[in-house]
Amino acid sequence: MEEPLPHEEILQDIGLTKNESRVYLSLLKKKTATAVEIAEESKVHRVNVYDAIKKLKLHGLVTEMQLENKKVFVVSQPKNIMNILKEKELKLSNILPELELQHSINKKTCDIQMFESQNAIRKQFLRFVERSEPIYYWGLPKIILSLIGKDFQEEIHKRRAAKQQWMYHIYNSDADERSRYLNTLPFTKSRCSQPAMDSPVATAVCGEELVLNLVTQEKVITVSIINKALAQAYEKYFWVLWENSKEM
Repeated sequence: MEEPLPHEEILQDIGLTKNESRVYLSLLKKKTATAVEIAEESKVHRVNVYDAIKKLKLHGLVTEMQLENKKVFVVSQPKNIMNILKEKELKLSNILPELELQHSINKKTCDIQMFESQNAIRKQFLRFVERSEPIYYWGLPKIILSLIGKDFQEEIHKRRAAKQQWMYHIYNSDADERSRYLNTLPFTKSRCSQPAMDSPVATAVCGEELVLNLVTQEKVITVSIINKALAQAYEKYFWVLWENSKEM
């Protein structure tokens, strides 16, 4: 196997082929040479030498001239090698805006998951407590306590209190008793909505997560969305509802 010439691999790394690299380095050594001389020096077949020189001329690395009725090839300044990189950079810059656009279109801006299980509500509370950020919950029906389990809910409130994590509730209008009880707990505030504002969807926000729970007697459908902007928008909406809810 032929040993690579000094710097041959580097020239290949920037885009020259093996033959082009060998022809250029051989010509650089001789400064001026015929195709036959270049073939002898580079160990590249004469036919391939012509192909390589054609490409090197396009890169501005080789020129040709007539000398004593012979066609000879002359190597140009080595700094012209930088033109190869500049050409690549220019080509890349031309397509970069399109690539950036494609990236922004395909970029995953949020993580969405859907569950049909009462256990999904329990898991969301466990995630909320782990974050230690305020929890905002509204559109809560009275039956949600029985779906989650009273003991489980009490444990969540104990963990929150230990971490001094606030939780704000807006229960539907039929849960005034539950709302009054929650106001006796530490780091907890609760109100009830006006009857016209009651909702079958229990909505929760904690940190960057927005959760929608469709709660019925038959089943619970939970949709979890991780998106900071969306969560912040719903948090602002919570306070609008809070101002229009009944203090208990």
